[in-house]
Amino acid sequence: MPGGAAVAAALEAEHDVLHEMWRDLRDSAGSGDSVVVLTGIDKFTTFCGEHFEHEEENLIKYRELARKKHIAGHQGLMDKLIALRTDIRENSNPNIAALLADWWVAFSNHILDCDRPALERLVSAVPDEPPDKRIWQPPARAEQ
Repeated sequence: MPGGAAVAAALEAEHDVLHEMWRDLRDSAGSGDSVVVLTGIDKFTTFCGEHFEHEEENLIKYRELARKKHIAGHQGLMDKLIALRTDIRENSNPNIAALLADWWVAFSNHILDCDRPALERLVSAVPDEPPDKRIWQPPARAEQ
């Protein structure tokens, strides 16, 4: 089982991917092409769902105390993404950049309020795996 630092690093790497995807999505919003934006939102929503699932598996596996609130936060963010997509699809002239910015603020707050504290607790509670004991090491010299 990986240690807390390894799990935290993997989840933070996923946050970095989400940030890159969001930047691409934000940039595509400037085109005014709702089909391009909706395609980007679909990809982003899929990866968000996968990331949240991965994070939730670890919250449960490592018995994170605040996991119910954390998981509810994920559901709220997914609901906002679905509403954002619906608004873009059904509104003839949505302010896509403002809708995306609103979602990103909510996501950033989730990272600060839920993810970072949970990852800090995980790192401190789950030690990294010890070195492989099968590797031979010379015995320590006895002092004379």
